[in-house]
Amino acid sequence: MGMTRMMSWLAGILLFAVAALLFVRTANGQMALYIHPRYEVLMYGCGAVLFALAIICITMPIPMPRHSIQFLLIPVLFGLGIAPRALGADAIGHQSTALNQIAQRPQSAVANVSAVDTTQWNIYEWAVAASIDPLALKGKPVQIDGFVVRNSDMQLADNQFMLARYVLTCCVADAGGVGMHVQWANSASYHSDQWVRVEGVIDLYDVNGVMQPLVIAHTVAQITAPPKPYLVLQK
Repeated sequence: MGMTRMMSWLAGILLFAVAALLFVRTANGQMALYIHPRYEVLMYGCGAVLFALAIICITMPIPMPRHSIQFLLIPVLFGLGIAPRALGADAIGHQSTALNQIAQRPQSAVANVSAVDTTQWNIYEWAVAASIDPLALKGKPVQIDGFVVRNSDMQLADNQFMLARYVLTCCVADAGGVGMHVQWANSASYHSDQWVRVEGVIDLYDVNGVMQPLVIAHTVAQITAPPKPYLVLQK
């Protein structure tokens, strides 16, 4: 086998590997840890193109550019060597001053509190409603899922923790955190990144003259992290 044919075969095998990674990671939901679900079809398309290129390299050996094999090795090594992981409590801590800013926009679906079942709201919808009229939320029932955040910068009371999730508009690069303070007598038994379901009612507390919702929990139960942990905005 000549050098040109061998290099072309190697390139084809690596292209197959990259295509397989795209197909598998997208099919099992891991790609949703990086991008908005609406872009998953593009991942399948990219995988198909790479698969076709791999066939060309193997069946019709062509001279390969210098260092092409090394460049193709990079995505394969990263894909196999780095386990996909969702954003968690550490990232929330780094953007605590920007928490809930992604929800500072009107949304008709949550604007009329009296006309909806608030137990169906997720944390993002609560954050939007709080940005519209927090006083209207007091006493409303709540049932939300999220991961626990403990951070000294959040000035949490001993019987409180932050419940948070991330919201995607495009990909993790523009992900915004949304969260709510939860008051629960046994809050110390829950640690950061632990997923829980909280049921209770909404009270309000003052933050520099601005009223914010506080969940007075009736029950807090540990749950399994969802396969797709991010909330996504549909545009």
